[in-house]
Order: sequence, then structure tokens, then C-alpha cells
Amino acid sequence: LKLHRDKRMRGMPDSEYNARIQEYSRRMGEIEKQRSKLKNTADRYSEVKACLDAFEGNIQSGDILDVGDGLVMKALVDRVIIWKGRIEIRFKCGVGVEKRITDEQRKTTNKYSPSF
Repeated sequence: LKLHRDKRMRGMPDSEYNARIQEYSRRMGEIEKQRSKLKNTADRYSEVKACLDAFEGNIQSGDILDVGDGLVMKALVDRVIIWKGRIEIRFKCGVGVEKRITDEQRKTTNKYSPSF
């Protein structure tokens, strides 16, 4: 609005007015791209969180993972890295989670349930 008012009140030349309109349009396009990227990231995070919650629930309940769980894990997980004292899961979307595992947890159970 200020730009339009300046054009009317001060007699801003058309070339300057058009140049500013183009610059505002360019910046608006950049902001829209950034907003879209942030929304996509938030959507992916929500999907990963939902799958992780379901996966964690299956592990904690002791239910055997079914084919669907396996397909979801293959679709989401880039790699699982077992370190001494911790487990790390890296997802294809770039998110990584890590959980420390004590020696006691490793010795006392074959059904370690990580809480991510």
C-alpha cells in the first residue's frame, strides 16, 4: 500500500514503480518457496513420528512385526547402526535418532525396547 500511495502522492516514475513491483514479486516468490519447503518438512516429520510411534508400540508390546511394519521401515529407514553402548537409526528424510543401551539392558533381554 505504501508503494501505491508513494506513486500517487509523490509522482513516482513508472519505471521505479514497476521495478519495485518486480522486486516485491520476486521476494514473495522466494518466501512462498521457503514456506512450502518448511511445510513439506513438517509433514514428513509428522509421518516419521507416526510411524516411529507405531513401531515403538509394537516393540514395547512384544508384538511380532508384520510385513507392513517391515515395508514401512524399509521405506523410511536409511540405516541402523549398532554401536557399543548405543543404537542409531538414520532415516531417509535426514532425521536421526539415537538411544543409549546399557550393558545391563543388553544382558537381561533380547527384546530391548528403545524409547525415541
